[in-house]
Amino acid sequence: MTIRPIFIFSITRGGSTLVQRVLAAHEGVATVSEPWLLLPYLYTLREDGVVAEYTHWLTVRAFEDFCQKLPGGVDDYRQELRVFVLRLYEHAGGDGARFFIDKSPPYYFIADDIMRLFPDGKFIFLWRNPLSIVASIIDTWHGGKLHVTANLEDLFVGLPRLVATYAGSSSVAHAVRFEDLVDGQRESWERLTSYLGIEFDPAALERFTMSRWTDGWVIAPGARGIQSSVQTRLPNGARPSAIPSAESGAADTCGSSAPIGCASWATTNSG
Repeated sequence: MTIRPIFIFSITRGGSTLVQRVLAAHEGVATVSEPWLLLPYLYTLREDGVVAEYTHWLTVRAFEDFCQKLPGGVDDYRQELRVFVLRLYEHAGGDGARFFIDKSPPYYFIADDIMRLFPDGKFIFLWRNPLSIVASIIDTWHGGKLHVTANLEDLFVGLPRLVATYAGSSSVAHAVRFEDLVDGQRESWERLTSYLGIEFDPAALERFTMSRWTDGWVIAPGARGIQSSVQTRLPNGARPSAIPSAESGAADTCGSSAPIGCASWATTNSG
């Protein structure tokens, strides 16, 4: 198969839609909104995390028994799953697509499994100031009101898992801060596309369009260009630059309590 998958790993409201749209504006790059395609297939190997009409943990046990009959065991299942998913990416991408972007926020649950399933894939870890994410969640989904119990999985499960996954696989992945991608400079985009094996097209930063509130940034209908189309949304007292650089490694600063650690770090360094 000729198509190569690109996965954008980030938590909800992390800026992934903007990154997806800009990359998809490059020749040979295809995508759809949010496939969530891999979740049910990889959760076939996990007893926990699924509530269903059937007894999921028993299904996993039965599936494990089945895999024991395969010559290569569960590796045979992963191989066939990889071929199956790549074929679907090819069909969805259409003629001329060399890359397919799968941007599905819940993939933070299975990011390590995805990287194991696609050893030739490309993996973008997109970081964003957690304070900006919280502000976006409040404004976008909760009418400007703070709901303490909302989106706990994103902040207290998803972010630490992505930090841990990146810490163990940084040599084959690319980390970037959303704030660096929208600062008006091209360098971060150039480094990103170079990692992906895509020739950077500066015009892609001008010709993408979006027409709704997306990822906490204001995208005007028909707007052209990132700088003319977006404005940051941060709580009072915080600024985008007050978070660690992607190159320094999120795990170095965030630790196991990433949402709390990064938010506190950003606040105390806001000046």
